[in-house]
Amino acid sequence: MLTGAGSNRKMPARMLRAFVDKTKIPFISTQMGKGVLDERDPLYLGNAALSSNDFLHRAIEKSDLIINVGHDDIEKPPFFMEQNSFQVIHVNFSSAEVDPVYFPQLEVIGDIANSIWQIKERIMPQNTWDFSYSMKVKKAVESHLLEGADDPRFPCCHRDWLQMCEKLCPLTELLH
Repeated sequence: MLTGAGSNRKMPARMLRAFVDKTKIPFISTQMGKGVLDERDPLYLGNAALSSNDFLHRAIEKSDLIINVGHDDIEKPPFFMEQNSFQVIHVNFSSAEVDPVYFPQLEVIGDIANSIWQIKERIMPQNTWDFSYSMKVKKAVESHLLEGADDPRFPCCHRDWLQMCEKLCPLTELLH
């Protein structure tokens, strides 16, 4: 599942939380969908900051279905669709802007929160769902982010600063 700009509202976020809790479907965010769901969640794979050739795109390409919630054309495309690849369900307040790289097979148009709630009420997690590849990608992302974490050189890069802050500050603290 992918959370985009349109899902970044209070009620869609609540319904998406309930949906993920029930289905255990891993999720990705776009830049404007960040924060919709807690990024500390074990099912969070990462942020699709690029359109292709990133760790997360390996998980997307191996998927058979992407539930794209709140996709908005004002954002850079989080992935490029190709014929005969994964299928996409577009869940949003408005219809998809169909083009050569985004052509969802199904659209659920209306209030996002209500749409996700109704899907959640009807969906039943299946034993045949296999998210193991997505979780391998998550581990690869985490390993990549830790590369160089023990490098003692100064000055350190921004990634090192973030890792130091995460170690030193409780998750509930804000840095100014």
